[in-house]
Amino acid sequence: MRFWVTILALVVISACFSTPVRPDSDDNQTLAGNQAEVPTWLVGDWWEYELTGAFADPDINFVGSGSMRFEVSELITENVGGKDYLLYNLTISGDFTGSGSGTVQGIDVDIDITTGTLGGYWWVERGDLAVLRDNQTVQGSGTVTAFGLPFPLVMRAAIMNTYTPSREDYDFPIEVGDQWQLDTNMEMKGFIYFFADIPLFPIEQTIPIDTTSLLVGTASCNQQLVITVPAGSFDSFEVSLSGTGSDERWFSETVGNMVRWEHHEAGGLFGDLYINLTSYSGAAPIITVDEYLFPEKVNAGGNVTVSGTSSAISSEVTIIIPATGATWPTTTNATGAYSLNITAPTIPDNTPTLTDIGSHGVLVEVTESVNTGYAVRTLTIVQPDLGISNVSLLPPPVHGSLTSISADVHCGPEVGVSNEILVTFYADGQVLGNSTIPYMDAGSTTRVSQQWLSAMGIHNITVFVDPLDSIDEHNETNNSITVQITVPGPDLTPTGIGVENGLSYFYPDGEGTGYVSDVIDVFAGTSVNISTNVTNVGISFTVEEFTVEIYETNGFKGPQLGPSIYVSIPLSPLGGGESHGPFRVMWNVPLTEGMHYVNITVDAYNNLTELIEQNNTFILRFSVRILLPDLYIGTDDISFSSQPLLGSSITIYADVHAGLAKSVNNPFKVSFYVDGQPIGNDTISPPLAAGETANASQIWTADVDAHTITVVVDSLDDVNESDELNNTAQSVVIVPRPDLSPRDIVVKDSFIYVYQDPESVGYVSDVIVAYSGQTLDLSLSVSNFGASFFNTDFRVQFNETNGLGGPPLGPAFYDSGLVPSILAGQSRGPLSSQWDVPFPPGNYFINMTVDTDQSIPETDENNNTFIVRIRALAPTDPDYVPVTNLSSLVKIPIGSQVYLHSKVENIGMTLPSSISTIAFYDRSDPTTPIFERSVNPLSGGETSSMEYGFNWTPPSAGTFVIVIEVDYYGNITEMNELNNNVSVTVVVSYLPTTVINVGSPNCGADPVYVTSSTPFELTATDHSGEGIKNIFYKVDTSSWHDYLQTGAFTVFGEGTHTIAFYSIDNVNGTEPENSITIYVDEIPPITNLLFDGPDVTPSTEITLSASDDGSGVASTWYSIDNGTLTEYTGPFTLEAGSHRIEYHGIDNLENAEHPKFLDFSVVHHEAVVEGNYKPILSLVLAIVLIIFGLLLNLRKEESDQKSEKKNLKDRLDMKSFIIFSLSFAVVEIIIGVASATTGALSIPPVVGEGMIIDLLIFISGLVATLLSSRKGRERID
Repeated sequence: MRFWVTILALVVISACFSTPVRPDSDDNQTLAGNQAEVPTWLVGDWWEYELTGAFADPDINFVGSGSMRFEVSELITENVGGKDYLLYNLTISGDFTGSGSGTVQGIDVDIDITTGTLGGYWWVERGDLAVLRDNQTVQGSGTVTAFGLPFPLVMRAAIMNTYTPSREDYDFPIEVGDQWQLDTNMEMKGFIYFFADIPLFPIEQTIPIDTTSLLVGTASCNQQLVITVPAGSFDSFEVSLSGTGSDERWFSETVGNMVRWEHHEAGGLFGDLYINLTSYSGAAPIITVDEYLFPEKVNAGGNVTVSGTSSAISSEVTIIIPATGATWPTTTNATGAYSLNITAPTIPDNTPTLTDIGSHGVLVEVTESVNTGYAVRTLTIVQPDLGISNVSLLPPPVHGSLTSISADVHCGPEVGVSNEILVTFYADGQVLGNSTIPYMDAGSTTRVSQQWLSAMGIHNITVFVDPLDSIDEHNETNNSITVQITVPGPDLTPTGIGVENGLSYFYPDGEGTGYVSDVIDVFAGTSVNISTNVTNVGISFTVEEFTVEIYETNGFKGPQLGPSIYVSIPLSPLGGGESHGPFRVMWNVPLTEGMHYVNITVDAYNNLTELIEQNNTFILRFSVRILLPDLYIGTDDISFSSQPLLGSSITIYADVHAGLAKSVNNPFKVSFYVDGQPIGNDTISPPLAAGETANASQIWTADVDAHTITVVVDSLDDVNESDELNNTAQSVVIVPRPDLSPRDIVVKDSFIYVYQDPESVGYVSDVIVAYSGQTLDLSLSVSNFGASFFNTDFRVQFNETNGLGGPPLGPAFYDSGLVPSILAGQSRGPLSSQWDVPFPPGNYFINMTVDTDQSIPETDENNNTFIVRIRALAPTDPDYVPVTNLSSLVKIPIGSQVYLHSKVENIGMTLPSSISTIAFYDRSDPTTPIFERSVNPLSGGETSSMEYGFNWTPPSAGTFVIVIEVDYYGNITEMNELNNNVSVTVVVSYLPTTVINVGSPNCGADPVYVTSSTPFELTATDHSGEGIKNIFYKVDTSSWHDYLQTGAFTVFGEGTHTIAFYSIDNVNGTEPENSITIYVDEIPPITNLLFDGPDVTPSTEITLSASDDGSGVASTWYSIDNGTLTEYTGPFTLEAGSHRIEYHGIDNLENAEHPKFLDFSVVHHEAVVEGNYKPILSLVLAIVLIIFGLLLNLRKEESDQKSEKKNLKDRLDMKSFIIFSLSFAVVEIIIGVASATTGALSIPPVVGEGMIIDLLIFISGLVATLLSSRKGRERID
């Protein structure tokens, strides 16, 4: 029976689920909008779809196709479950055919449904297209083929599903990225009927259906695409529904319905169903209605304006929220316009999403006479978020005055609040008052205020928005804010506390030290002067008089010890910020050693109520010590008579102090050390009174660099001191070196050459061209770049030397004599001389040296000389030089040309007598010019009118130094042969190289197999040193894209694609185009389960065979009886019993096949007997029936030989034999032949269907033969 139920169930399911073939991927494109509104269906709207499907389970497979039409036939109101529903009544019509095959009770059968019709209706809610009820009727007829013979087949079904709540597959407005829950109870009622007219084995059954089940799932809108189906291309939203299998739907706002639906089942019954929209039509409205909601997103219970226009003027309008049953009446005006404020529902819907708690359709019906027009829009209920911040009190609160408490109320960006918002103000938990805000827009801020009569003290001010939770929010934790404020009153505190005991301690206010002093060292028996002020640091007037008291306590913060040290008279009241004082008292330090505490207390008798009572007392802490003398010295007590300079004699002074406790009455020594070495002592003679300072000194001759000066007081311990650890002090002194160097060197002939900073040119000049016999003026200044003055004179000399840096050639031609010392950072000069350029022409070198005798130790001795290089020329020759505007560095890519060019200028004085040559050559091969041209003679000062140049293609990548040289062959005698050339460096770089990196997943090489999610990255390597300008790529024949702008990319569309790419560097080096072939593979493998049958025994090998036309099969997995998945490595067997095998394949890109299932009944080996004895048994029983019938009939003929009716009796006996004996024998033979050819009804088993059927036919034949023979005799007699 399961076979027939499955076939008919598949047909019924096909009426409910179907989807189209896959659309052309080239038509898919991302769209600008991202939501679809609920459509308004009109009576007469219809949609037609084509449907195909294929299903299978372990016993059956079935393939069907057909067409289906949905049409809005009427608008109805139905009461279901005690609730009225406003509904579209959709009628369903269609047809289908199908075929399949399977096994029934061991018999292989084929099914062919040649005629099938679909019918029924759907009740769909008008507000949100939720399905309240669907009713499907199916009728089909065809044939079932068994034993190779066709038999008639009739199938019928009627199924009605009612959903509570209605099944809301779409949560309008549909938005990309949204997700909603689908929970409903489904009540299914109906029947399935089938009849297979098989002789001897007719199958007829009616199966009633009456079940209730809970449907739980999740829907999500994944993307928005242009989908192409037979009806056209449509902007569509892909909606995925979770459940037993997978369900994908594509909804089009243009069509007002789905255009594509795809359903896949996995489990005991698995397969695929498809639907495609083939055509659709919308009816024309009798009355047009437009509807607008403001706002479209609103908080629960918020105010909403419903407005629009209609072609019906001055007509009744009813606004309905079908989900709640709420209605509002209004009318259109003379132009057909209408507008009304309504209240949004407070209840959520049954499909909450990630962004809302409900979405309800708002239905507008306009009635004119007997006609009605309508429209529907979705009102989305979103939880707002109210928050509060920025609490302020202005004017600042003062005791007894009114102040305004203000705060900012914020509405989050998700949605506004369109109804009244309550804000409550609290002070210390008590309500001060309320403020109301009529409404708030999303993302807006409103400031609210409340008056408060402030009182002195510390208060918690709380502002609470929506304290009664009237507004449903998604975050209720940010609705209040509490700030703590202080309302000032009078506040007295000690200020300006001073303590003097030879040293002074001052505390301007007590708060900075916690109203406690440092520990002050004092000596027993001495006196300490204490002073204080009292200040009202509050704002309010003190009103009452008060007293200041100073007293010693027994321990820190202990009780008063003895009488007060000081008690003021009652002091007059103070205004805010005002002070009394100072109050002064002398305290005689007790004779007991240890810690003592003195309290300074204002308002000692608590006459006043103050803002803060804890700051009325300041505690002085004294450490009392027994009196001993104390000598001490510090780093700051060491000084010098003047800045120590090299070689100068200076006096080191040391101030030695006697402590305040006691005078020093015996002499003591003060010792001086430099870098640990003693330089002398000084003696201080008594008496040195307490608190006085004596001065010791010692003379030292300064040397350069850093030195540590150490002074030790009482170095021989002649004085018994209270502190022996403060007798030593050190000071570091640095005696800097000077640093002399030439500066502002000037060489002058007809030109002036100036070197202000010799260091920047390495203390060597350029080659200065001069003429023999000329006189050069030479001058310099001397600067002391060191940090020290020096007290030694020095010399400056100018010498001609034998070569660069060589020894002097004779005595100096200039000697400055003794130059006075120079202060640090100062200069002397200029010091100048003249030098006659000698004959013959040639190279000459002059050293200009400061501190020639090196009499001064300097920081740097290597910067004392500046060398002037001079090229002496004959005064009457020409002098050619190249003149070009080429950059000294040119960068080009390999294979490119560079234009090299130059003019020629004669900077000499005469016209040469011969033609010269300008040549361009590689510096590595100066004897082989790349290009050369003749140059006619040029007069002195003349520049060639012709520019000599050529386009040069470098032979390879690398760096080339191209020299441009005039008078290349030396045809002209020139004044200066060293200025005939200039060089241009040409850097030739390789073209950039680009590689493509294929991300995961991928496999293979040519082509590379990828998925649509595989990222591609391009990396370009620059060889020019100037960087990459562009990286271009394109897919197939698309336009080029710059990777530096787009970044990593992916490729869509099943099949083979070509990615081309190349790079350009910043010297315009363009790489040749590269390419890679890829194959986008999104289709998983197909796995088949194979075994030798028909029976499966423990020795039967089960084989899994997977194929994949794309990246290839990576692995095949299976599990037995819902166990652990195991990778398939080869054939396997099953133990005896019932088993379920789940199996699927995975390709090399991890595309996984939907799991498939197959159930097995494995027969034990011992139960298997080779051969089928059913045909033999059938033949034997048929022969027995024939013989038995003949014997009975022959016996009747012998007893009646002489009857007149002999011929009649013979005929009657033969007829009886044929009808009752021979027919049963023929049936036995037919069944035996069928078993022999198909294996059905086989024997063994001995006790089985085959044996039972044989015996039933045999016994029936015997009984029929016996009965027929007895009746014949009775008639004859």
